[in-house]
Amino acid sequence: MGISKYNESLKTIRLGEKSYSNCGTKAIIVEYENSKKVLVEFQDNYKYKYYTTYKNFLNTHKPQVSEN
Repeated sequence: MGISKYNESLKTIRLGEKSYSNCGTKAIIVEYENSKKVLVEFQDNYKYKYYTTYKNFLNTHKPQVSEN
């Protein structure tokens, strides 16, 4: 598989991937150019979008579930 086909594969796989901010707000990848240019949108009332790296996107926190 050539590099361009590999990159297209990653775009397909990573679009729509979910993570959570430190505050617990869900964030979704809405555009994936490459691992250093990823457009993320918060899933709240504001729908704020920002560019980040894929590594930073993965380093966000997952919500903790209380067992009470």
